Amino acid sequence: MYKVVWLRGALSEVNRILDLTANHQSVFDAMDEVDALLSHNPGKAGESREELSRRIAVVPPLVVAYRIFESQKLVLISRVGLTRV
Repeated sequence: MYKVVWLRGALSEVNRILDLTANHQSVFDAMDEVDALLSHNPGKAGESREELSRRIAVVPPLVVAYRIFESQKLVLISRVGLTRV
């Protein structure tokens, strides 16, 4: 299993999203699902992006950017946004 860490900037973005949405539970549920997906198989949970070996995963209503550190079994979530409707 991988340890999933939401960086401070990502959590600040979550707080901004919570200010914008009326359905807070959907955000919390998506965060839980992101944690579960990335803790088990982060390499297959999202799509790769060439810049900085970053990956993205979409779990509506959230999209998250993250990096995998295999040797440490660590996933760092660096960015969070809302999916487009």
